[in-house]
Amino acid sequence: MSKVLIYSEAWGKGGIETFVRNVLPSLVEAGFEVDIFSTWDWKEQDDAWLESLGGNRFTAFRGFRPGQVRRLVEGPRAFRRLLDASGYDVVWVNTMNGMGFRFAREAELAGVPVRVVHSHNSDVGDGAKLLKRAVGSIGIALWGGSSTRNVACSADAGRYLFRGRPFDVISNGVDVGRFRFSQAKRERARGELGVDDNTTLVGSIGRIDAQKNPLFQVEVFAEYGRMDAGSKYLMLGQPAMVDEVLERARQLGVDGDLIVRESVQDPSPYYSALDAFLMPSLHEGLGFAQVEAQCAALPVLCTDTMPEEADLTELSQHCSLDDSPVVWAERLWELVEAFRGKRCGFYADEVERAGFSSDACARKVIEVISGAQDGL
Repeated sequence: MSKVLIYSEAWGKGGIETFVRNVLPSLVEAGFEVDIFSTWDWKEQDDAWLESLGGNRFTAFRGFRPGQVRRLVEGPRAFRRLLDASGYDVVWVNTMNGMGFRFAREAELAGVPVRVVHSHNSDVGDGAKLLKRAVGSIGIALWGGSSTRNVACSADAGRYLFRGRPFDVISNGVDVGRFRFSQAKRERARGELGVDDNTTLVGSIGRIDAQKNPLFQVEVFAEYGRMDAGSKYLMLGQPAMVDEVLERARQLGVDGDLIVRESVQDPSPYYSALDAFLMPSLHEGLGFAQVEAQCAALPVLCTDTMPEEADLTELSQHCSLDDSPVVWAERLWELVEAFRGKRCGFYADEVERAGFSSDACARKVIEVISGAQDGL
């Protein structure tokens, strides 16, 4: 039985964690023994589930996020100690930037034969962008050759991280059955939110942070509300910028129509509850939310820089961040009206046929690992 160690800088609720949760059961079923390592964590809700699959989760900093320098120094050291003690055959490094190669290098020094680096983003995160880009470039320059296989969630994410080196694309797959539109889920979620079925509910699902552009979302909704009186806006996700969001909503007079909820283990009912999905992200590798929304037959209005690979159905439409909130609101209104009353399971079938199911994603992961092992 081959032993696989999956790396993620953080562990909680996010795109990388969703990817890991989607593919891990298939890896175990295929005969792999799988553990997870993160530099830091902020959620432990998956530990019992992971243990039930025979795996363990390790972290250098449990329950808190130390400063950048401390993470860069102590994270790789803890990772190396685990590698030396446990004898892994495969390391799968999930990363947003070039520093992920540092962990591939530690695996190389520890004698791990298969080292996969997986790019999950098309740009660095917000805040101190110049510094992050410089640090990421250093990581690529020093350790970019440490991986034995490179993969990315989209072509943009691959070009961003691998810079001319070859890579394969593994599309972010979703649980098609779970996210398929459900009238029963819609009614249940709307009842919990206090929104009746005659009220238009638009919104977003994902971290409420700078990358997701939440203040712009509020500005777009303020304009949308002038066209669709009585409509509501839902923000569901980790509330990093919730105070700024609530203040902007108050300034624009829409605080009474804004519903903010923290992230939940299963967001699928809320996709069914919405009438349109707004996604003006500053950048994405390939957003799970964009795929999940289409699976739920939910029209999506997203930034025109989003990867084309995620345009799986006619539901996915684009708008430029150079356009004003008024333009975005008009496009959003057009989408709501065009697809009102047309929610059905057809779109989930389209997502599955396009190869974006979690099963298809897991098969590709297994193919990459098995192919790399066969090539040794």
